[in-house]
Amino acid sequence: MHSYYIDVKETRYMNLYNSVQYVLDIILEDLA
Repeated sequence: MHSYYIDVKETRYMNLYNSVQYVLDIILEDLA
């Protein structure tokens, strides 16, 4: 049970990181 919560937390951070990368890519494309 404990490791399950850690996995969920890791996945959430990875999704957040991917979203930020995606938004930054769009912004940089607009500026280019």
